[in-house]
This record gives sequence, structure tokens and C-alpha cells, in this order.
Amino acid sequence: MPISISDTITAPLLQSVLRTTPTIAARNEFGVFGELLNPGLWIGFFVILFTVIVFLILLRLLFQRFAGGVREASLEKKSLGATIFEVRVPRNNEVEIQAADQMFSGLLGISENYKGFKKLTKARSFVSFEIVGLPESIRFYVVASRNLANTVEKAINGAYPTAEIVTTDEYNIFAENSKVKFAALKLDKDSYKPIRTYEELTTDSIASLLTTMSKLRMGESAALQVVVTGAGSLGEIPERSSSIR
Repeated sequence: MPISISDTITAPLLQSVLRTTPTIAARNEFGVFGELLNPGLWIGFFVILFTVIVFLILLRLLFQRFAGGVREASLEKKSLGATIFEVRVPRNNEVEIQAADQMFSGLLGISENYKGFKKLTKARSFVSFEIVGLPESIRFYVVASRNLANTVEKAINGAYPTAEIVTTDEYNIFAENSKVKFAALKLDKDSYKPIRTYEELTTDSIASLLTTMSKLRMGESAALQVVVTGAGSLGEIPERSSSIR
């Protein structure tokens, strides 16, 4: 004879089981989703996420400031330890202007390819071409990082064999109680895009500059400085060349 549940379980117990079992199942099924819909959980998540993002931004800014300070110190060290050449050219100099092409070709090897941490903190070596105008004379200087001094001297000697190159001390163009006025020239386009060469110029731009410097009076002085550094990795050149075209 079949036995029914109602025959073996008392009515009060059966009623209790039927009432509580669906509730337990519902809690097991929707408990996780219910927690995900809890506003407090999401508020806490976004607070933590925002805190982490702000921390990472501050950490990056601090690192950039630190790296910039180290780079500035490296540049100052290179500048203070640089070699200063005074280039004395004969008055009746017959060297063609194309000789400068040869000189700059000899400077192609000054590029330094830093990677990783050094790229952010180490200053590149430099060569600076300077014209100094004083009331009594106009002088030409070439300032180079110490590690480039021999390369620069050989490049100048090769292009201008009649020039006299003398290692000298740092000059000072500032008179006592004088006022200083300066200007920095900036290219309209990216620095690696071409500017007009001497073959395209109709006038001698250096002649007008020297004429102005020759008119300086006592207590006045002027200087022009052109700083050259390496372009970086050779792998960047094809990409830059394509942007020029």
C-alpha cells in the first residue's frame, strides 16, 4: 500500500517545511546578485578606484619632477665641464661656405642613444657655436661637451685648415651694473623639418649680424649662440623624414 508524505509527517511539521524551503532557495539563488545591487558596495569600489588613480597620477608627477631635476643636474655638470675653443680665422679667408658642410658631416657621430632610465635623466652632449660681439672685436667660439672636444676640434681643422683653434677660459660679456636683454628664437615647425640653406638664401645672413655687432659702443656687448645636440636614435630618422615629405 503506498505511503504518502502526509501519513509519515505530521501536519504541523509538513506545513513548516513547505513554508521555509522556498525562502531558502530564493536566498541561495539571488543572494550574490543582491549584494551586487547594493549601492554601498559600488560606492566603496569607486572610492577605492578614485584613490588608486589619484595616487598613480601623483606618483607619476613626483617621478617626472625627480627625473627632471636629475636631468637638469646632468646638464649643468656637462656645461660646467665643457671645453671652450676660440676659433681665429685669418682676415683674408678664402674658404668657401661649403666647408661648413664638411664640418657638420664630421659631427654626425655626436648622437647618443640613451634608453630606459638614462633617457629620462641623462642630458645629451652638445656643441655650441657662438659669436660674441664686443666694442673692440668680434670673436668666434665653439663650446663642446668634454667627451666631444676631440671630435669637434678635428671637424673644424678638417673644414678650416687655416683657422687657429685655441682652448680658452669662459668669457664674460656682462659689464658691471649692466642690464641684460635676451631673446630665444623658435622655429614655426618641428625642429627636424628643413629650413633654408645657404644655397637658397639670396643674402649673407651672417654679414648683417656681424655688421650690427661691429657698431657696439663701450659698455655694450652681444652674443649669438646656436646649440646642436644629437637627434637621438637613428631609427627615428625614417619616421621623421616621411613626415617632412
